[in-house]
Amino acid sequence: RFGERWGAIDEACASAGLSPAAERSLCAIVRLLVSSEIWKTLKDESGLSGAEAGRLVAWLLGLVFAELERDHFTRQAARLHARRLD
Repeated sequence: RFGERWGAIDEACASAGLSPAAERSLCAIVRLLVSSEIWKTLKDESGLSGAEAGRLVAWLLGLVFAELERDHFTRQAARLHARRLD
């Protein structure tokens, strides 16, 4: 099961269309956020319940993916603008 989760994360990161370095960084942050260690740390050091930790991790992942989407559209717009100048 553990290997399946990492494989799914790898596939999702690869489908983002990022440079190899950015893809590695994305996979690293997603793996960190879904790890049991982060949940334990959030519970033990911040006093969050398991449900609260889950909501926080989901929110953080949403921020990461929203930034990726925003950056993707920014790059697309820049390419379209560059084409118009040609």
